[in-house]
Amino acid sequence: MSNQTGPITAAGQAVASANATIHNGCSEKLVIAGERLEDFHALVASLVDHYQPATILEKSLVEDLAHGRWMFWRRQRAFTHIESAVYAFQPNEGKWTEAEFKRIALADRYGTNAERSFNRALKNVEAFAKERVKYFRWDATYDLAVRRLELARKKHELAVAKEATRAKKLPPPPETLFRSVKSAVSSPVASATQPRQPAQHRANKSRKRSLRRINLQH
Repeated sequence: MSNQTGPITAAGQAVASANATIHNGCSEKLVIAGERLEDFHALVASLVDHYQPATILEKSLVEDLAHGRWMFWRRQRAFTHIESAVYAFQPNEGKWTEAEFKRIALADRYGTNAERSFNRALKNVEAFAKERVKYFRWDATYDLAVRRLELARKKHELAVAKEATRAKKLPPPPETLFRSVKSAVSSPVASATQPRQPAQHRANKSRKRSLRRINLQH
C-alpha cells in the first residue's frame, strides 16, 4: 500500500478539501449547512410527545436523546457523502490510496461513536419509561383492589340490611312463643294476679270437714 497521506492529483485534492466543507460530519454545532433548526425542534417535540417526560430530569434525558439522534443522522450523511466521493474519484477499491481508506474509516468511526451516544441516551430514556409503566401498573392494580374491597363491603352491608328486614316480617318461632308464654305465667306479676285463699280460711274448712265426718259416724 502507498505511503501517500492524501490524493496527489488536483481532482483528488479538490474532493478531499470539499469533504470538510460539504458534509461537516465532525461539526458539533447544533445546525449546519443542509440542516434546519425547525427539523430539530420537531424531533424534540415528537420524542417528548412519545415519552411524556414528567420531571425536569426526564425532559433533559429526552432532549439528550433528540440530540443523539440528530448527530447520528449527521454522521450517517457524512459517511455516505465521503464514501460516494471516494467511489466517484476511484471506483476500484484496489486502487484506493491509504488516505482514502483512512477517510472512510474515520467517517465510519465518527458514525459508530455517534451511534453509541445515541444508544446510551435511548437506554436512559427507556429506563425511566419502563419505571413509569411499572408504577402505572402497580397503581392500577392498587385501585382495582380498593374498588373490589369497597364493592364487597357494600354487598355485605346490603345483605345484612336485607336479613334484618326479613327478620322483622317473620313471626317468632313456636319454641320462642312457648318460652314467652311460660315466662309470662311464671313471672311474679302473673302469680300476683291469681287470688290466694288466706291460711285461716283453709284451716276452718279443714275443721268443718273433720266435724262432719264425726257426726256421720255417730
